[in-house]
Amino acid sequence: MNNIEAMPITSSFKLLVAPEEQELYDDEVEKQVSAAWEHCQKITDWDLFDGKVFQLLKLGKNCLHGNFINYRYFYTQHKYPELKEKLAITLVGVTAVLRCGNQILLAKRSEKVTQYPGKWEFAPSGGIAIDYLTDHTVDYEKQIFEELTQEVGMDEVFVESVKPLLFVRDKQDLMADIVCQMDVDRLGAESASYDSWEYTDYRWLKQDEITEFIRIYSTEVIPNVSVINNFLVE
Repeated sequence: MNNIEAMPITSSFKLLVAPEEQELYDDEVEKQVSAAWEHCQKITDWDLFDGKVFQLLKLGKNCLHGNFINYRYFYTQHKYPELKEKLAITLVGVTAVLRCGNQILLAKRSEKVTQYPGKWEFAPSGGIAIDYLTDHTVDYEKQIFEELTQEVGMDEVFVESVKPLLFVRDKQDLMADIVCQMDVDRLGAESASYDSWEYTDYRWLKQDEITEFIRIYSTEVIPNVSVINNFLVE
């Protein structure tokens, strides 16, 4: 886990956006990205959406500075090592540790997702949309509520509390997550649809069961799962 760093965060942690978008890359890099993106679209069995995603620019003591860029930049660097060196984009998302009583939800990612297909993770999780940007600040908790509805099929009325826990960054895969604990009541867990194209399986597990699951299926969980779980155990 040497490639992963984690920093505890509190409710005062903020996600700040640079006041103005800037031209990031020269013409040659732009041409390479466009060509790579066009090729990826041709060889992918589903539609690739080039929406706005949030990238990390600078991590402060109690905040994260970044800006929104088109997804094609991150995706092409993910697919082509030569672009990864030139772009070096760290994508920032959100992850919820969804807790109901003494159980926590894990979910298995679909083969149709672009990052970590077929791997288990704490769910829900997702990228940060520009929809929740107001006055240069992104409300990442609202993003988690949206992921809960879309990926777990649970209404937000069942949420009892949301508590920021960690900022986790994978320096090898250039992925980062703002991790929050989201407590929900039993009725919410029992009535959720658990029906999303992004996941193929869901499991509610106790803390010791998660630790054992990670030990047995270490290659089948995304890299940040062990780091988050260790934090929960401590």
